[in-house]
Amino acid sequence: MKKIITVGLILLSTSMLSAQSTVYSTTDFSGWFLGTKPTIAGGDLVTTASTTNAALTYFATPGNQYVISLGETLTLSANFTLASGSSVSSSRTFYLTLQNSNSTSSTNNQVTSNLAGSTANSAFANYTGYGLLLNPGPSNASAGQFDYRSGTNTNIVGSTTPWALSAGSAVVTYPTVGTPATSPTIPSGSFTLDSSHNYNITYTITATSATQMDFSYTMSNTTTSSTIFAATGSGTGLSGASYVTGFDTIAIGTTSAQTGSYKFFDVSLTSSLAPVPEPASYAMGFGLIVLALAGYRRWAKARTA
Repeated sequence: MKKIITVGLILLSTSMLSAQSTVYSTTDFSGWFLGTKPTIAGGDLVTTASTTNAALTYFATPGNQYVISLGETLTLSANFTLASGSSVSSSRTFYLTLQNSNSTSSTNNQVTSNLAGSTANSAFANYTGYGLLLNPGPSNASAGQFDYRSGTNTNIVGSTTPWALSAGSAVVTYPTVGTPATSPTIPSGSFTLDSSHNYNITYTITATSATQMDFSYTMSNTTTSSTIFAATGSGTGLSGASYVTGFDTIAIGTTSAQTGSYKFFDVSLTSSLAPVPEPASYAMGFGLIVLALAGYRRWAKARTA
C-alpha cells in the first residue's frame, strides 16, 4: 500500500488579510485630555450630568495626520451606557467628532494637558473636521446631524457655534431616517436610554470624490442586539474647511442640556483599507506556498511510483 502524504497549505494570517485596519483603539481613557467635568473611573470616561463635558485624544503626531484616500471609509465607534439620570430629548447635545489639529512639524496645535475646567483652548481655533451631533433621547425631533467644523471657535466640543451642516440632506428627522426602504423606523413615542443596557454609536466618513464626503451613523442597543436608529447623508460640492482629508484628533462630549451621565467603555477608529503586508510577510507567504507545492509534488510522485 502506498503511503498517502497529507499536505497542509498554510495561508497568510488573518491579520495580513484583514478587511480593515485599526487606526486607533482604546478601552482605557486615562491618557485622554479632559475639559470641564468628565472623570475617569476604572479606565472608563464618565460625563457629569447637566454640565458641558469634553474629552479628546490624538492618534497621530503633529504633521503626521492620517490622510483618508478616495474610496476609503473611516469608522469611528463608541460603546457606552447611561451611568445615571436619563437621556434628554435635545438636539445637538451629544458629540462624536473626528478632527484635524492642522499641526505641522514646526507648529504644534495639540494640547498637552487637561483643559483646566473648560472645553476651550486657543489652539482649537485652528481645528477642522467632521462631527456627529446627536439627540440621544429623541421624541419626534431631530435625531442627528452631520456637521463640519466651519468656524474658528476655541471650544473642542460642547458648543454648536463652530459647526455647520456638511450637507443639506444631512439633518435626520423622525419617524423614518436614512433611505426609507432600508433604514429602520423609530419606535412610536419617545425612547429613553437607561443604565441596564449598553449602546454603540458607529459614525462613518467616506471620501467619495475630490468634492464629496458621504456620512452615516447607526445607534444600537448592544445588549438586545437591536438598532435604535440609523441615517445616511452626502456632502457635495465641498471645499476648504468643509472638505477635510487629514485627521489626528478624536473628541467626544455632551452639553449641559443632558441631565444624564454617560459612561464610555471604549472608542475605536478603523479604516476600510486592508493593511499592506510588509515584504517579509509576502516572502513568508510565498515560501509557505512553495513548500506546500513541493509537498504536493512528492505526494503525487509517491502515488505513481
